[in-house]
Amino acid sequence: MIKIDKEKFIKDIEDDLGVKKYDLQKINSENKDEIKFTNDYDFKDLGKIFKDIFDKLQNEYETGKLDIKTTCKISKEEAKNGCNKEIKIKRKVFDNGKDKLKNKKVKIDVRIPKEIREGQAILMYGEGDENEKLKRGNLYVEIIIK
Repeated sequence: MIKIDKEKFIKDIEDDLGVKKYDLQKINSENKDEIKFTNDYDFKDLGKIFKDIFDKLQNEYETGKLDIKTTCKISKEEAKNGCNKEIKIKRKVFDNGKDKLKNKKVKIDVRIPKEIREGQAILMYGEGDENEKLKRGNLYVEIIIK
């Protein structure tokens, strides 16, 4: 029978997975049983944690301002079986040389999934307009069945 050192086994797994070990400490307060994670947030205030997360996301992406909406016409057979379509769009890109935004025509390949229906849209992350900070919006491709 093989004997396994349980503590070493757990430590090796934590190291392999990159698990961060937290030091727990008792807080000197009125409530002696209160425990705090010393290496992380104070979990009593979950509102602050979520606010920090959403503030960061808001700074990275301004919803809707850089998004583009377009349409793609496909046949009933293409809708049933799925297909790939190339669409042409005009989007804003930032020209570093001239330090301004300009319109650029681009071709984008769109993968149409099987059994798509009229009016459904395909979301393509990062294929929308660009701003001066080089952040990009998304492209929404609405399906029209002819």
